[in-house]
Amino acid sequence: MNILITGGTGYLGNYLVRALDDNENNITLISREKLDNKYNNVQCDLNIQSISCETLRGIDIVYHLAAVTHDINSEKDNHDYDLLNYLATKKLASQSAKCGVKKFVYVSSIKANTPKDCKKEIINEEDEFIPDGIYGKSKRKAELALLEITESTNLNVLIIRPALIYGPELIGNLKKLEEFSKRSFLPTIPHVNSYFSMVHVKDVVSAITLIVSKDRSRFSIYQVTDGYEYNASKITKILTTENCVKKYYSFPKIFFLFVCRLGQFINFFIRIPINMHFYNKLFNGTSYSNNKIKELGFMPKFNFENRRD
Repeated sequence: MNILITGGTGYLGNYLVRALDDNENNITLISREKLDNKYNNVQCDLNIQSISCETLRGIDIVYHLAAVTHDINSEKDNHDYDLLNYLATKKLASQSAKCGVKKFVYVSSIKANTPKDCKKEIINEEDEFIPDGIYGKSKRKAELALLEITESTNLNVLIIRPALIYGPELIGNLKKLEEFSKRSFLPTIPHVNSYFSMVHVKDVVSAITLIVSKDRSRFSIYQVTDGYEYNASKITKILTTENCVKKYYSFPKIFFLFVCRLGQFINFFIRIPINMHFYNKLFNGTSYSNNKIKELGFMPKFNFENRRD
């Protein structure tokens, strides 16, 4: 099978490439820079360039993972998110359909359906909310653009919405928390009855390969989680235990509210990662159902505590 992958050098992309690397698949990686590996490599900056029909002709499946993923909650960065997450996705899917590609797998995000103030306990794929934040909005716009393309072409689109991704090595905010815990500088966060969903990177790859092999529909969306509920208190306790932190600090919720409001004010002058957006991530989580993909046979193997097994 001939496969084309964007974002193959990223965190999730690396795991997906390894999983698809067998004698039956011929893999082409799209990247900005020239890659030194055994795969076919086509250099293309998706922000400003299109992948040619010469490259896409004969491709059976496009896996589109390339994205701007760090939500810094700043209106001035709207264009950056729209450029790659929305416009480049729309352009790549249209070109894929034009050049005879039959299946397009888009890695979206759970944020594409995460509202600012969610009153529902668990969100599923049938729910439709206006997403909060630049990242989620750009991902949802891409999903809607893909739906339009499937309605006017022969392209089949499968969309996967992973929850917050973790793995043997952590990235993003989870990595920052891990680094703080190693320095014994991670305060314990008070327990709140607000939970969020996460998923192991290897389980995301398993989910992708599963829907490609079993879903024959023209257009489908799947949420992917590990089936567990987490909150910031549980995560910090796991990290402090892993790093054998004997001395730690405990503060009430109002302390974090004060610090984040202060950080919100400071952000008017200099950029720091502490603000009310960060506070909401800590204390206002959203949980998601993975029942739809479980009906295909998806069985996650990991949770945050056994992520290195």
